[in-house]
Amino acid sequence: MSKNFVFNDEQISNYSELSNSDWIKVRHLLVCSPPYDEFERTKILKDTFNVLNSINAKFWLTGGSLLGAIRDKQFIAWDDDIDITMMVEEFHSVMFDLKKKLIANGFIVRLTDSKKFPKVSFFKNGFKVSIGALLKRGKWRIRSLTRCPAYLFENEEFIYFKDMKFRVPSPVNDYLTHVYGDWNTVNKSSKYNEYINPNYFRSNLLYKQKIQLIKLIKKILKK
Repeated sequence: MSKNFVFNDEQISNYSELSNSDWIKVRHLLVCSPPYDEFERTKILKDTFNVLNSINAKFWLTGGSLLGAIRDKQFIAWDDDIDITMMVEEFHSVMFDLKKKLIANGFIVRLTDSKKFPKVSFFKNGFKVSIGALLKRGKWRIRSLTRCPAYLFENEEFIYFKDMKFRVPSPVNDYLTHVYGDWNTVNKSSKYNEYINPNYFRSNLLYKQKIQLIKLIKKILKK
């Protein structure tokens, strides 16, 4: 299959239902390589924004997408996906409707509908969007490997990015410092240990597991 990123309805449906073992073999064929087109990526963000609002989902712009929006006023040129966050209790109530609506809008959708750490990744025109759901545990909101202070998602704060109004963690500076440390300094490294604050991970062991998993996936994709 060539990387033209154009798929008919049947292909979109079939790719969305592949087993995990088959998916990992083809996933790299569905994403473009840097440099990423700002205009095309904005269109994907707008499609995502519209689908989420159509089902009344409560969501936050996070990760590298938020970092780019705050620091650079644009996407980070080398960031390979768009990052959105929801809360687990809200994600569970909309995840199947969300998957259906995304597929209807031309996205290939990979939904992990686990009870504790559900997530969804979806692909269109060579771009990837990731929505991770955070579980409340004490003073933290956690995922399988990472954690953020829960208070960051308890106040209403919004920014405008690409002419869209996004809810963001609040205070946004606290969030960016928690995830990236010195987030004002541009860092083009692709190595987690060089641009992610270690405190963002739930433990040193989980941090090491994340690095090992990334290395394993890259090794598999090279075969």
